[in-house]
Amino acid sequence: MLELAHVRHFCCPLTFVAAHWALLLSDPWRLLLLASLPGLGPLARWANHADVVVGLLAVTVGMPPPPQRGEGDSVDETPLEMIAEAFREADARRTTYDRVGTYVVVAVAWVGSSLIIFPTLAACFRPVWRGLLKPIWRLLHRLGALEPLAYVAALVLSAQGFRYAPSQSSAWFAEVASLLGGGAFAPCWAYSVSLHWRLVATKAMKDEERRQLFWSHFRVAFMQGALMQAAVLSPLAVAVGSSLIGFLAVFAAYAGSVAALFRRRNLPGPYGLLVSSASVSFFLSLLAFAAARRGSGGPFAALTARLLPPWLLAIQASSLEPFSVGAALFGHVFYFACIVLLSSAKWKNSVDAWRSWQSLFIASVGFAMLVGWWTDAPAMRATAITFVLIWLLMKESEVDTETTTFKAGVQLGTTVVLVCYLVVNWEQVAAIFNPQNLYA
Repeated sequence: MLELAHVRHFCCPLTFVAAHWALLLSDPWRLLLLASLPGLGPLARWANHADVVVGLLAVTVGMPPPPQRGEGDSVDETPLEMIAEAFREADARRTTYDRVGTYVVVAVAWVGSSLIIFPTLAACFRPVWRGLLKPIWRLLHRLGALEPLAYVAALVLSAQGFRYAPSQSSAWFAEVASLLGGGAFAPCWAYSVSLHWRLVATKAMKDEERRQLFWSHFRVAFMQGALMQAAVLSPLAVAVGSSLIGFLAVFAAYAGSVAALFRRRNLPGPYGLLVSSASVSFFLSLLAFAAARRGSGGPFAALTARLLPPWLLAIQASSLEPFSVGAALFGHVFYFACIVLLSSAKWKNSVDAWRSWQSLFIASVGFAMLVGWWTDAPAMRATAITFVLIWLLMKESEVDTETTTFKAGVQLGTTVVLVCYLVVNWEQVAAIFNPQNLYA
């Protein structure tokens, strides 16, 4: 039976989720919401195509950005523009190692500066927080207005992604605003949980029972929050076309699904977590494969009609490309990783269960090779070869023989050979994340 406490708890979060899907799927609602929510103009950004070093030099010596030129335009270059062009040409000749080194140096500089700047800003902001903002915060909290205001502020940021995504010049601003607005759901949900959830504990409960009750409620809140977080990030990823937001959406959906399945199966400890993760990864791979191949006709059309809901079929297959990398990592890669760990002899299960996991791994490898050959997907072939080598190394280390120096030397040599093979063939290892012909 639905209680008033549940309605109050889920009112703001579900409204927030529904608003994002309305902005994506419904043209009238999109126009209405964008007209009612304030617009935040994109910040000015230099059109400098050089790397981080050139940007820092431009700031240091006052070097202007390159002029905007059309085809056939002749613009007289100033000396500073000529120097900037020379830096950009030099930057174009830099190798990947130079760029990585630049990013490392800049990251160290940013971290060092942050350790000085942020404590100073915090010390300056502390009187403003205590004297002005904190009383207002507490007043809004007592009135119950802080929760809806927080969700509205996050929705304003998310709406900028739908507002500025069609423009190529402000696509970067749309992605940043969408990431901030969608990511703001997590702290908003944490506040909603702390505001509406209460642990019904009695004085007769022991400390262990109280801890079990707390973790039970925490798992439920985490599961619900992760699934709603995925539902918030998914329309933003489709609208903006951001692979980062799509990856985070898949990660949130994966974490929420694993938590739900783990809670439902009630299997013990790490073993139950691996079983739940393998199950979710398998169905995630199947769902992503069906969504990406739904336009190919034949058996894929029937598979898609059974797996995908009608509202998801309304989205074009090309719009699902931002989720391809996340589907590859949390799909077949995590599936094989979990199956390899479950096939280990370290688990104290029955002999039949151990044989079942070995058979499942071998069948999965054969199926992956077949799918990779059938669809010309390099990820499936690379995944099968890589995890077979890891599985053979694990089986060799589990051979029940007396531990001797010779056996330890053989295991060490085998490990070195395997690592050397993977390092030399690193393109094959990296190909396990390639969604080509599989999820994209």
